[in-house]
Amino acid sequence: MSGEMITNSMKPMHDRSNGLGGGFAGYGIYPEYKEFYALHMFFDTRDTRKKCEAFFKEQFEIVQSEVIPTRKLPAITDEPIIWRYFVAPLKSVLASMQLDEKEFVAQTVMKINAEMSGAYVFSSGKNMGTFKAVGFPEDVGVFYKLEEYEGYSWTAHGRYPTNTPGWWGGAHPFTLLDYSIVHNGEISSYDANRRFIEMFGYKCTLQTDTEVITYIMDYLLRVQGLTLGEAASAVMLGVVFTQPARVNSIVCIRHGRHQRHHHAQADKRRENSFSHGFLLPLFSFLIFFQKHKSIPPPFSGQKLFFQIKFPPFLAQRICEY
Repeated sequence: MSGEMITNSMKPMHDRSNGLGGGFAGYGIYPEYKEFYALHMFFDTRDTRKKCEAFFKEQFEIVQSEVIPTRKLPAITDEPIIWRYFVAPLKSVLASMQLDEKEFVAQTVMKINAEMSGAYVFSSGKNMGTFKAVGFPEDVGVFYKLEEYEGYSWTAHGRYPTNTPGWWGGAHPFTLLDYSIVHNGEISSYDANRRFIEMFGYKCTLQTDTEVITYIMDYLLRVQGLTLGEAASAVMLGVVFTQPARVNSIVCIRHGRHQRHHHAQADKRRENSFSHGFLLPLFSFLIFFQKHKSIPPPFSGQKLFFQIKFPPFLAQRICEY
């Protein structure tokens, strides 16, 4: 499937976005580098790029380093320096840090995005890549010359931000390693979910609730070993009771799995009947405990006490689950 096809498919959705963010993630687009991590980067300045590249040379074997091809468009302005690296973690670094390569790459993404001012990793998987910008998605596809790419699967998104900034790093899809996630709606428990996931070493720096969902999915699937169905249950049970009238869908795509859509709908009368901020951490905790019969870190070794009074509709849903 060509990138031109997915770009054209977004044209009928023009009015569902407002030009403050559009993007695509393509899978199978780098067959010649399929064994290497493709790091797509935004840089504010050349000095920042050189500083980041020096850091990469200490941590990775850099197989290829190049600018991501783009074309000038009046509709896409204020573009940063857009670069990509095909890399493999140095075995000596993995051994010294006692990490597997996926955990090492994830930690590297967090470190750069949180600590290196003016540098952002916005894609970090193998044989896949994300392309996003401030603009309408059909313009973003033309800007990145997506007609030159062929992939076996794509995600695409047009953003309509209402209470978060419209900037290059905030456009969808959000990715970490091989996963790409797009999300329509608003998750009002953003701060509670951010604090929850940051307990496990993630750094939320891109100012949007979808970044948090991306990291929560990585934590549940890769770190804790839940199935996609179990992880989706944890996320969606939290989302259903967060703000059901405003959440439309979450889409998650990974190598080797079919595209999954999970739609959350609920009675609007329930919208303001409960304090929802703790639900996603709670359901994640309960599913982990059910699967492993143990307490997940960082709670292990601590005395835990829950005294929760659920409203009737929520108690019923938990019992059904």
